[in-house]
Amino acid sequence: MGNPLPTADIIEPITEWLKTCDSRHIGSCVESNTSSTKFSSRPYRLIDVEEQCIVRGNVQGEYLALSYVWQDDTMKTEDQQQFQLSLDNADSLTAPNSMRQYISQLPKTIRDAMELTIAIQKRYLWVDRLCIVQDHPRKEEEFMRMDQIYSGAYMTIVAAAKHGMYCNRGGTVHDPALASPNDWFANFEIPQHLRIRQYYGIVSRSKWAKRAWTYQEYILSKRVIFFLDTRIFWQCECTVWDKDHLQPKQDMEAQTVPSSTSGHTRSFSVPSWPDFGLYADLICPYNGRDLSYDKDGLSACLGILNRLAPAFPSGFLFGLPRIYLDYALLWQPLSRQLDTPEYCKRGEPMELVAISRGSANGKDLRHSFEERVFAMSRYRDAKAFRPVHDDEERWIGVEYITPSPGESHHRVVATGDYEIDLKVSDNEYMKDQVYDFYNVLWVQHGGDGIMYRAGCGRILTEYWEANNPVDTWITLG
Repeated sequence: MGNPLPTADIIEPITEWLKTCDSRHIGSCVESNTSSTKFSSRPYRLIDVEEQCIVRGNVQGEYLALSYVWQDDTMKTEDQQQFQLSLDNADSLTAPNSMRQYISQLPKTIRDAMELTIAIQKRYLWVDRLCIVQDHPRKEEEFMRMDQIYSGAYMTIVAAAKHGMYCNRGGTVHDPALASPNDWFANFEIPQHLRIRQYYGIVSRSKWAKRAWTYQEYILSKRVIFFLDTRIFWQCECTVWDKDHLQPKQDMEAQTVPSSTSGHTRSFSVPSWPDFGLYADLICPYNGRDLSYDKDGLSACLGILNRLAPAFPSGFLFGLPRIYLDYALLWQPLSRQLDTPEYCKRGEPMELVAISRGSANGKDLRHSFEERVFAMSRYRDAKAFRPVHDDEERWIGVEYITPSPGESHHRVVATGDYEIDLKVSDNEYMKDQVYDFYNVLWVQHGGDGIMYRAGCGRILTEYWEANNPVDTWITLG
């Protein structure tokens, strides 16, 4: 990324940003005396960076929160144990200076965050590794409160650089050694929205932006400092500032940056009605994030769901809104799972989903739509084209690499024959005509008495009812 920048001190701009936001953004970033504190209750525990110990969260004083990636590559060896709060040490760590003996076992990102907290003259810091008892059987309760923890923080530190908060392992608050930007307009006067878009582009390519847990930590925070390899920048509910170009203007109100400029969700408040569109906008990007453990899939977004819950009658069931459960069950994956066969490869074997007994007039669907299939799926002349995906990893078509006149390229999904016995539509659909349909979930037996999703779609009401469906009870896995 280039040589370190000569001007390194970052404390002054951060302090100035906080001071300006405190005075100008009352009612949005800063709670007024009459505003509700419903979502700002204190964490159970905090790190006292002055006394170097763990204290109860009900102490007086503002606290910072850290959003970071757990995997730390600054430890000397892979086998070196990283320290965390546990049932065995929770009591002993409440004694003043008790954390000093474990400093070398803490990830450098946490040590750097503690150093920053002291440097901006704050006393308390919240970090999940040290403020949640990691082996406590009820730690899920703390996950339920992530919306309160991050929205209640005075500021959230986002460690999105190569080595946590800095681009090299020796960086400190007073000498972060920011790398030289390699973008062509770094020192040119360009429109504000282009510069901001570039910043968020860098964030989106970071390891931090790929992790599932960091998604809600960012969304739920009111004020954020991003630490990147080449720069730091500020984002609050009202504006974006950086160290060199986007600075607060003392003679006027802070400039507001519209959410469409950054492409990120801001001012996340409780909707007044069960807004499924908002739910989908929040949860769909989350589903594309990475988890070290699949079992954490629900835990890592409980803060978002907890914030939405008051507007959704009966809340959520395994992350799906109960009021829209029939519709929410029709979710589709953003992209193919990496551990499933790559059907684009020529001759790659593929196991097709089996058709099981359904409820169409009590018939076995294998008799209604019979298909004898060879277990293979491939591209014919596969080298001639490839799938094209958008920024969200959704399939949007194919790219012809070496098209030739008269050539025909197609994908062979399956070979076989079929017989149709179901009543189906052979009419053309009119653009301005209104059609009634059912959302349909296709399920299959899993061999354990549980039905599993196999596909989803829509069927016109008249054709669904023409097949005399019957009600049945299933357990959906």
